[in-house]
Amino acid sequence: MRRLIVLLLVFMCVTMYADNLAPRSIDEKCVTFRVMQFNVLQGWDSYNASETVGHEWLNRREAVVRMFQDTDPDIVCVQEARKLQCSYLKEQLPQYSQVLYPKDGIETNGGQRDLIMYKSSKFELLQWDKFWFSVTPDHSSYSWDAGTPKLTIRAQFKCLEGMPKTFWIYCTHFFPQGDSCRQICSNMMVADMKANIGPDEPVFLCGDLNLNYGDVRLDTLLTYMGDAATSAPESDGPLVCTYSAFNPNYTKTLDHIYGRNVYFKTYRVVNDKTKYGVEYISDHFPLYADVQLPSKWEDEASYGSYEDIVLTNKWIRAEKSPYANIYMSQAASYKRGFCRQGNVLYAIARNGNSSSASGFLDRFDAESGIFLDRLPLSSNLQTKTYPCNDVIKDEAGNILVYNYSLSVSSVAVKLFMIDVQTGEATLKAEIKSKNGAAKVEHLTVTGDVSKGNFDIYIPASSSTKVLKFTFKDGVQSSEEMYTLTEFAPSTVTKLGASPRLLPVGDGKCIINSSTTLPSLYDLTTGKIVSSIDKVVNNKEKLVPPTTQLAANGFATFLLRGKRYVVYPVADHASSQGYQFVVSTIDDKMDFSAMNYLWTLPQDGLGTVNNTNSEALVECHVNAAADSAYIYLYVPGNALACYVLTDKSTVSVKSVTAKSEELEMVCESRNLKLSRVVDQVDIYDTTGKRVLSGRYLSVLNMQALPGGLYVVKVSVEGKSLSRKIWIR
Repeated sequence: MRRLIVLLLVFMCVTMYADNLAPRSIDEKCVTFRVMQFNVLQGWDSYNASETVGHEWLNRREAVVRMFQDTDPDIVCVQEARKLQCSYLKEQLPQYSQVLYPKDGIETNGGQRDLIMYKSSKFELLQWDKFWFSVTPDHSSYSWDAGTPKLTIRAQFKCLEGMPKTFWIYCTHFFPQGDSCRQICSNMMVADMKANIGPDEPVFLCGDLNLNYGDVRLDTLLTYMGDAATSAPESDGPLVCTYSAFNPNYTKTLDHIYGRNVYFKTYRVVNDKTKYGVEYISDHFPLYADVQLPSKWEDEASYGSYEDIVLTNKWIRAEKSPYANIYMSQAASYKRGFCRQGNVLYAIARNGNSSSASGFLDRFDAESGIFLDRLPLSSNLQTKTYPCNDVIKDEAGNILVYNYSLSVSSVAVKLFMIDVQTGEATLKAEIKSKNGAAKVEHLTVTGDVSKGNFDIYIPASSSTKVLKFTFKDGVQSSEEMYTLTEFAPSTVTKLGASPRLLPVGDGKCIINSSTTLPSLYDLTTGKIVSSIDKVVNNKEKLVPPTTQLAANGFATFLLRGKRYVVYPVADHASSQGYQFVVSTIDDKMDFSAMNYLWTLPQDGLGTVNNTNSEALVECHVNAAADSAYIYLYVPGNALACYVLTDKSTVSVKSVTAKSEELEMVCESRNLKLSRVVDQVDIYDTTGKRVLSGRYLSVLNMQALPGGLYVVKVSVEGKSLSRKIWIR
């Protein structure tokens, strides 16, 4: 409880951005159950003047039981239930066990209780505790501008059906009056979750929060949890009244169901006034959500290390067993691409294959893979052909969307820049080709679209063409066409469906498609400089089988002087489904010099054929952490993140003085040189000299903290510099 009070002091003044909201995606293989929230309204078992006239408990109680039998919730959070009401519900509904505690802290009294009802056939109660909204949260009291004690019960359960998943549920009742005290309730709630529940554990919050939808005092909760009313794809919506006060004109939504690390499938308010025999079963309407708990979140395979290079899985969101933690397969053919901006992954889709289809971006947290929300895109993206065919970034990080074109000579490709806050689209380029028909499925943009200076590369599907459109100050200045004259494998005479192109500089690029292997092209000649089928070592691991070429992703990155490539090595036709390979390669992108590292995931990402050859890779280097994030996306199957980390002590570099080679190596924080030099100076990243020595071959660096440094060596009148890493 002390941890709660300490965290409370932080949350009194600070709210944080959401880092793990409730996703909307659903999969039937997950653990599934129904959660209900219900303020039952305190009552007695006899007519009593202190009860609301005409709505006494004796008149309502049978209707309440019928409501439970009809909606059949698996776990229920109840507020205001007096002792005799709890006893009546236990007697009439024996399938439910109860966890309860009175708000005044006196168990023998008959006053209001917070109550959790749960089906003992489906759940095992592992532990429970309670706290009061007060400066003394360990016992019944109230503080600030509150007028009555209020209580929260926190309980942990284990599912007895399906996978043995555990989850937490909070049953709570916020103060009905007082401005500051209700904000403090939100602060204390999140503080308690952070203090007592792991960041990846599923947790629900159900309660009469006495705050209407949209009240800013709910923001603290909504930065940490998702709202069932807005997250569930099948929902009555957040504005449906949950508190009637027995008045048909009321519109308040005071009752809420929130969740973290869970999926909401449906959200319903039980407000039928004729179904259970009385007009109102309480002054609050019950509300419920059908929820699911993911089965598994991480790839538990061990990938080992290679010369201090380590690969670990951060998360996988996959349909296939044993993950079963996301629903992706529906309309997989409408889902084409993804990219990362900041800490968000954007995956594009549309609701059909027609010119009138609407598009949207599904947003995922890049650190956890948790589904954040769905961003509808503006209607001006609709064109003569399928809109929202792909989402990409330019070199400035702008998010771009464009349409499909069966022939860019007659149907323009329109490139839009997306405002990721609103979904609004701004047209930045409209291109038609003067070089004849060319089918456009994917394109690549270099430069900065927002400033109007950029190039568009289009590898045309089922052809030998690559088109390049150059824009200056927002106006197209030229169009060039390159003809590819070679392909890998050599039996192929043109690119297949859905080709993708990755520029690598000096007029060269990597291209692969549904029928061609990743190959390095010189666009000026149209010839292959190098291709994967030229691999010398581990060819069986690095070269996709000729029956499984239908995957078009490719990425490369540089980390601590080493260059890596990541690409799909198997598609839906393999027994494991889509897999990717990680390899080192030289800076010339000579595929014959590749060195195999890993195939991932070891158990594959799934066998759903997305028909678009999409098995995509995006990599982000975090130089400060000596690591690279490798993101994999296969529509209809999975989204995953792996982290490659270089844990070597220091980069080994060499410099040349005259005709002799000077070797530098760091061992046990000693910089060792292969010969005596005149002077050594070491500079930090700010340019400050932090260490130096003269006429030596070994320099002790024990005093330096870990990080990146520049070593400057003076020998025989020449100055030579190299970067080193110290860990």
